[in-house]
Amino acid sequence: MPLQGRSGFGATLRRMPGTHEVTIIHNEGEHDERRTTALCNVQRAKGFFEVDTAVYEGDIVELPDPRGGSRRLIVREVEIADDGHARALSHLAAVWGEPTAVRHPAVSRVAIEDLHPEIVRVASDLYVDGHYSSAIFDAFKAVEVRVRALTGLSDSGVTLMARAFDESGPLIDMSVEVGQSGQDEQRGFKFLFMGAISGIRNPKGHELVEQDDPQRAIEYLAFASLLMRRLDDSVSKSA
Repeated sequence: MPLQGRSGFGATLRRMPGTHEVTIIHNEGEHDERRTTALCNVQRAKGFFEVDTAVYEGDIVELPDPRGGSRRLIVREVEIADDGHARALSHLAAVWGEPTAVRHPAVSRVAIEDLHPEIVRVASDLYVDGHYSSAIFDAFKAVEVRVRALTGLSDSGVTLMARAFDESGPLIDMSVEVGQSGQDEQRGFKFLFMGAISGIRNPKGHELVEQDDPQRAIEYLAFASLLMRRLDDSVSKSA
């Protein structure tokens, strides 16, 4: 039995030559594959659906082939024409063809378990329990402890970072480039480490700033993780 139209456009669809009951396949072959049926007026370049039809870019539209079997069309784009005052004119137009390529980042999100192992060790439990300020403080404290261990210095805080990364004679060489570019890189990381201690760790240690935003907290921890990984690079470089 043909599907009954859900909107005013459905009656128009049923009268149009080339209208079929089709199967829409969403995420074919995936664990969340979904198949629905709908009315579609199939034309060479496009197919027209009722406006509330669940059809999306990348879906497969399957319809009877007059030669036998079925035809499969791929939805490249969905154009929405929604006229709230004239439901008979509201519709979707599916443009046939390969779907527009979607660029996926190598890492879609950063989670606590993705960070440097030492940051995970000192901060993950605090972060998961919602103690964000303490997690941030302990993460940057771990960075400070690591710098002290690598340099053998007894200094702490900003003084430690200034001596450890001094571009004129660094105890920890952070540069990748050579010459002036390398000195600029070294100076930049010196300021990053100094700023991390002065602007992030110290306020958290003095309880001047209360952090209650989990997203911002994970971004602070990601910064600490980056500093730790650059320290790893410096150790590998000197080995």
